[in-house]
Amino acid sequence: MQSDTVSLLELLLNPHALVLAATDGGIKDPHQYFGWAIGTFKGVMCHNAGTVFRWPHSSFRAEGYGRLSLLLFLYHIVIYFFGKQRLDFSVIQCFCHNTTIIKVENEILDRKWTLST
Repeated sequence: MQSDTVSLLELLLNPHALVLAATDGGIKDPHQYFGWAIGTFKGVMCHNAGTVFRWPHSSFRAEGYGRLSLLLFLYHIVIYFFGKQRLDFSVIQCFCHNTTIIKVENEILDRKWTLST
């Protein structure tokens, strides 16, 4: 296991750590792209970037790919190393400047969920 992976896991498992994450996406015709980073005020621990697919191009889609990629990364790294056991993780402050993405996320968080939704 690489030391960067160990450091990231130690950071995520520290319930008192201040973990920062940022996502972004954009368009530069004919391409769309996304990126994200996880770290602390001391530096970046992990980052990723990639291409956004599908037409038509939209800032919402590009930003959404970044958010989804970050969340899937966090989910899968925890499942890979710890399985589905319940663990206490640090709180991650996540930054995104796309107001439409933030609005949609807030609507999802405010929704009353039932087994049928």
